Amino acid sequence: MARRWVRIAITLTALVTVGFAGKELRRSELALNNQHSVERVFTDLSWALTLALGDLRAAQQAYVAAGQDRGYWTSRVDSYLDAVRDGLENLGRLASDDASIEALKAAEATIADLERLDQRAREHTDLQQSLLASDLIFSDGLELTSEVAAHVELARSTERNNRSVAMRSVRADEVVVLGAAVGLGLLALLMLTPVTRQRGQPPFGRHKSREATAPPMVDA
Repeated sequence: MARRWVRIAITLTALVTVGFAGKELRRSELALNNQHSVERVFTDLSWALTLALGDLRAAQQAYVAAGQDRGYWTSRVDSYLDAVRDGLENLGRLASDDASIEALKAAEATIADLERLDQRAREHTDLQQSLLASDLIFSDGLELTSEVAAHVELARSTERNNRSVAMRSVRADEVVVLGAAVGLGLLALLMLTPVTRQRGQPPFGRHKSREATAPPMVDA
C-alpha cells in the first residue's frame, strides 16, 4: 500500500513539474515574441526617421536655391520637422535603455537647434540675403541634421544590442527549465519502473541462507 502511494506521489510531482515547465516556456516565448516585435518596430521607426531627416535636409536646401518655390519648400520643411519630432517621440516611448533614451533626448535638443537655425535662414531669405541663408543651411544645417541622424543610429544600435542580450538570457532560462523537466521526468520513469528478476531464480537472501544451512559433506 505504501509503495502505491509513493508511485502516485512521484507521478503527481512529475506532472506538476512538466505543467510548470510548459507554462514557463510559454511565458518566455511570449516575452521573446514581444521583444522581437518591439525591436522590429523600433528599427522601422528609426529608419523612417532617418529618411525624414534626409527629406528635411533636401527641402531646406531647395528653398534657399535660386529659382525654387520658397513657399512650397518651406511648407515641406515644416511637415518634415513635424514628422521628425513625432518619430523621436515614438522612439522615446519604445526605448528601454538609459543610453538610447539619452541619445534620443540629445536628438530632440538638436532638432530644436535646427528649427532655430531654419528660422534664421528664412529671415535672411525674406531680406533677400540668399548667401547668408545658404551658408546657414549648407554648413550648420547639414551638421545638425547629421548629428540628429547619429543620435538616432546610436539609439537604434543600443536597443538592438540590449534586446539581443535579453533574448539570449530568456533562451538560456528556457534550456534550464526544459532540462530540469526532462531530468525529473526520466527520474520518475526510472523510479516507477518495477524491478523484475528471472523466473525460477530465488531471492539472493534465500539462496544465501540455504547455502549457509546446508549440511557439510562427509567423506566416505
